[in-house]
Amino acid sequence: MNGTLIKNEKKEKNSKKRALLIGINYISIPEIMLNGCIDDIVIAKNMLIDAYDYDSSDITVLRDDLDNQSTCPNHQNIICELQKIIGSSPNLDEIWIQYSGHGSQISVQNNNHINDLDDVIVPLDYQTVGFISEEILYEILKAVDPQCKTVLIFDCCHSGNICKFPWTIDAANLEGVYNENNETNGQNGQNGQMSPNIFALSGCKDSQTSADEFSRDLNQGVGAFSNALNECLRESHHQIDVLTLYKQVCQRMVDGGYEQTPVLTSGKQVPDYVFSRTCSQDISNCKIVPCVPIKLDISSIIKKNNQTI
Repeated sequence: MNGTLIKNEKKEKNSKKRALLIGINYISIPEIMLNGCIDDIVIAKNMLIDAYDYDSSDITVLRDDLDNQSTCPNHQNIICELQKIIGSSPNLDEIWIQYSGHGSQISVQNNNHINDLDDVIVPLDYQTVGFISEEILYEILKAVDPQCKTVLIFDCCHSGNICKFPWTIDAANLEGVYNENNETNGQNGQNGQMSPNIFALSGCKDSQTSADEFSRDLNQGVGAFSNALNECLRESHHQIDVLTLYKQVCQRMVDGGYEQTPVLTSGKQVPDYVFSRTCSQDISNCKIVPCVPIKLDISSIIKKNNQTI
């Protein structure tokens, strides 16, 4: 009897955290190819395992440098894996979703028939299947269990409020500002449609682009925002609340001379998530590598129907 209980407890512990990491370098599309997106998620995976007690078997990785259709970051796989991980949220304590790749905008009409721009992420097969819009992301994410802490990281252009969360945190005073233009959120964002335990850290405002960097020392690419995020987590010994982390990342981007401003959005006015170390290994002394920024805006490269990219 005791042996059975121990096995069940161990199984339950191993299933408490799950992650979905998506990195797209667009290797098969040279005109929009990026350098650092796959490296971003490789670094993220190692961090989740070493610092935050994620099991490797509970981390799904989609990347476009492997000859494996099941892990290809195409439209179908991204949607399927997002639905799968959100669907498992009632049995989880925490979910981590990270996307590093291209972001863009498409022209849409709002309820008043006025042209507006929707933020989108760009799957590998966008040329034939299309983009994944903020509306699609919102519809998937609103199904997350409210008891499950959900972390989202977007290192891509035009990603400010790509999840359409009701609150945007002001970097100056760390207070939430209600996004009145998000009609799906209802009055004061309190209509029960979005979990209060969900937040997203994005690499830039909706109107901005995100820098892709190349590390001369490591001879590999990284995203400027992802690199700043990782540096701040390392320096905190991976023990820091989300508001302090956000402020530090914003300052690091300013100090680095970047024009992009990271954005923190949330399902509640003041997110209280704490990034907390759970393992004994200390990886806070990892080398901080100086990088050379390479900015690429695909707005003038990608054209599809009447979409403004």
